[in-house]
Amino acid sequence: MQEHANGHKRIKPVHLDFISPGPINLVTTKLLNKFHPWITATSRAIPAPEHLHKIHTLPPELKKFTLPIMPNTDFMYALQAGGPPEHKYEREFRDLKFIASKPVTSQGIFTLDQGIQNPEQLEGKRIGVVPKASSHWIWTHAILRDAWNIFDKVTLVTCPTPMHGIEKLISGEMDATMWGFFIYETIEGNGFATRPGLDILEGKKIHWISLSLEAVEKINGVNAWKMGRLLMPKGSLRSEGVSTMDPPEDVGLVDFSVTLSKIFQASCNMACVQIQ
Repeated sequence: MQEHANGHKRIKPVHLDFISPGPINLVTTKLLNKFHPWITATSRAIPAPEHLHKIHTLPPELKKFTLPIMPNTDFMYALQAGGPPEHKYEREFRDLKFIASKPVTSQGIFTLDQGIQNPEQLEGKRIGVVPKASSHWIWTHAILRDAWNIFDKVTLVTCPTPMHGIEKLISGEMDATMWGFFIYETIEGNGFATRPGLDILEGKKIHWISLSLEAVEKINGVNAWKMGRLLMPKGSLRSEGVSTMDPPEDVGLVDFSVTLSKIFQASCNMACVQIQ
């Protein structure tokens, strides 16, 4: 945005407010605040789909600079007023526009039961999952139903937090978990790092259940949204205090991406949010 002062162009400072279902855009906020000459930013966590409904009610001057972070499972649901009952968008956000996509994290499926080596051996087992009102639940459901065809052959154990899932796995209250940790690319680019606090798994023999390319293709073939796959090579996991988490072979993980979006209004165009 530009102002004119004494015949010279001057950039008018802009403040962006990122609203996401979780604190997944903090790096973007920190980078803007540290390096950009005229853009500052804040971020807030509001569960999806409530975050879009909240932005929709904002006054035009606030809405102009409020950018929702959309999970990759949610963008088409928001456009079409879709989604499962527990995660449904109540109106069509036809004014929602795509700006950019960025990878955020990856998640894997692991077990301490050495008798579980593949998806078929999960049948009859108890699996830790996220609460239903979550975009993570959508892709968890898709893996079990569309890729592995075992959704009605397992018992799902809802875990309100990642650590709750890991504790249940260690205690033997469940057999595997799809909700226990996140994996991020390291800043140095030399591997992957897990969320902190996983030292309670040190010494445990962990087995990963890999997500294949064929499984991802099955999921993408029957869903409006698309899932990605990240290959975590053997020896690439930099897990602080948990050496046993590093897989002995390459493992396919869910690649969880988000969309930086904008709810546009008649008086606003891309110049409102252009970052140079």
